[in-house]
Amino acid sequence: MQLRDDRPDVHLGGHWGLFGGSVEPGESFAEALLRELREELAFVPRRYAWFTEIAFSYPDANVPPGHKAVFEIPLEAGDLGRMVQTEGAGRRLFDWGGLAAEPRVVPWDACAVMMHARRTSLRRR
Repeated sequence: MQLRDDRPDVHLGGHWGLFGGSVEPGESFAEALLRELREELAFVPRRYAWFTEIAFSYPDANVPPGHKAVFEIPLEAGDLGRMVQTEGAGRRLFDWGGLAAEPRVVPWDACAVMMHARRTSLRRR
């Protein structure tokens, strides 16, 4: 997770959120994922898979309506050490319980992480 910069121009600044950003015109979600990871972490994943999409709006926090695609990216030994963060105030790995205990987390990102953590119990049987 990325600790978002605590600045007035950053929605939900000072909150933990998934790395990522805007989709440029003509860009697919996957292309945006790869570009944002290069820009924010100097990281190119070996594999990634679409996980879910979330629509959000949070007028009380001055967050306009948006839409986010969330991807699962398996990390391999050494990946974290090769990442160079260029945006945000920090980064940290969380398990679901640790993230749920954090008081400042982007709500829709927390939802996506919870869905991922519980994916096997949420699948139809």
